[in-house]
Amino acid sequence: GADSPPSTVAAATRPRSGNGPRPHLGSANAAAQERGAPGATAPQQSPGTAPQADQRTAETVGELLDRATVFIISQYNGQGSMGSGFFVAPGIIATNSHVVQGSTAKVIVGNKALGGMHEARILAFSEDAKRDYALLKISDSLASKAPALMISKGAKRMEKVSAWGFPGYIAEIDPKLRALAQGDNQAVPEVVYSEGVVSVVLDRSPPVILHTASISQGNSGGPLVNAQGIVVGINTFIKQANKSYSQTNIALIGEDLAKYISEQGIQAYMAQE
Repeated sequence: GADSPPSTVAAATRPRSGNGPRPHLGSANAAAQERGAPGATAPQQSPGTAPQADQRTAETVGELLDRATVFIISQYNGQGSMGSGFFVAPGIIATNSHVVQGSTAKVIVGNKALGGMHEARILAFSEDAKRDYALLKISDSLASKAPALMISKGAKRMEKVSAWGFPGYIAEIDPKLRALAQGDNQAVPEVVYSEGVVSVVLDRSPPVILHTASISQGNSGGPLVNAQGIVVGINTFIKQANKSYSQTNIALIGEDLAKYISEQGIQAYMAQE
C-alpha cells in the first residue's frame, strides 16, 4: 500500500464545531439505514486466517480482533472522516458507507498487523438509503497479514457481545494519532474494546441490534462480536434521548452484511451454528 499524505490525516482529525450528539458514529451527515435479507453462505475460513470458534479463548479472541479491526481515514470533497472497519475476506474490509463518505473518496486504512497505514480502494459503496455498507480492498501484498472474521447468522437477547474499533474521543488523545497526523504512517491508534449484551433485536429492514457495549463516533463500521469473536453486527449509529440523555447503541445485523458481501461477488465466511 502507498503512504497517505499527512494532509489527509489532518483533514480527518481537525476539530469539529459543536458539542451536540450526532446520530451516526463516523460522520455527521449520514442517515440511518434500514434494510435486510437472509445471510449468504460461504466456505470455511482459509488456512491461517482465524482459529475455529470452539478453539478460541478470551486471549485468542482479543488477538484476532486486534489484527482484524482496522482504523479508517477518508477524505471526500475536502472533508475528513475517521471510522473503523474489519476484514471479511482476504484483503477485503467491511465498513459503513458513511465512513468513507463518497464512492470516490481517498481512503487509507491500517492496524498493527498491516504495519501502518496504507491506501485502500473502494470496491463497493451502497447509495441505498436503507443500507450503510462499503467494501474496501487493500493490495494483494498485504492481504495475508490480517485475518478475516466469520459472520453469525443471528443474535440473541442477553448474548454477551463486544465492540471493537476506534472511538474518536479516545483516538484523539492517543499519541499515535498525533504522530500519524505529523506524517508517521507507521503509527496507528490502539484498537479499543468495550463489552455489553444484546438488549433486543428489532425486526426492521434490516434487523438492528440494540446493545450495551459502549460506542461513539469513530466506532462506525467496526465489528460487534460474540464471545467467540464471530461478527453478529456492524456498529453503525447511536440514538440519544432528548430529555434523559441516555444513549442506545445500534448495529446492523451481520446476516444482512453477509448478503451484501455476497451480492458484490465475494463470499463471506459464515459461522457454522
